[in-house]
Amino acid sequence: MITKGTCLGTASPVTSIDDRQETTAGISPPDTNHVQKLINGLPVELTGEQRELAESLICKRGSIFSRHEYDIGRTPWVKHYVDTDDHRPIRQPLRRHPFEHLEMIDRQVEEMVRNDIIESASCPWASNVVLVRRKDGTVRFSVDYRQLNAITALSCRSHFGICASVD
Repeated sequence: MITKGTCLGTASPVTSIDDRQETTAGISPPDTNHVQKLINGLPVELTGEQRELAESLICKRGSIFSRHEYDIGRTPWVKHYVDTDDHRPIRQPLRRHPFEHLEMIDRQVEEMVRNDIIESASCPWASNVVLVRRKDGTVRFSVDYRQLNAITALSCRSHFGICASVD
């Protein structure tokens, strides 16, 4: 239940950009090979009209689709922060990993640094690397943010007056 006068968020002014501004805003123009791969990957179940609409959209907005695993997208117009309220920092002790996984972990970290996804930092917050085995047998690099997620959920509920009940 949300009572009258409860703040649910804040609004900020935005500036709309058009296609001509995308390349000057640090967003690279679409790679035609990349666009063609997306078009080739459309489901065969699409009708002719649906396929035509999808192809048109992909061609027009090709620059917004990821080109590779480390192309995660970014924008200079919105800054994100994690609201932990006044909770003390959570620093998980490091976990040991099997020796055969250490090289893969190092390689993944190097790739993320090279692609400007992560950067070196020194801070009181720390979460562990977790290797998750996929159904196909490959290993996915992940970070265990469960403790951080738990306090941000608590912070969100307290700010918005949301109550959760468990039966």
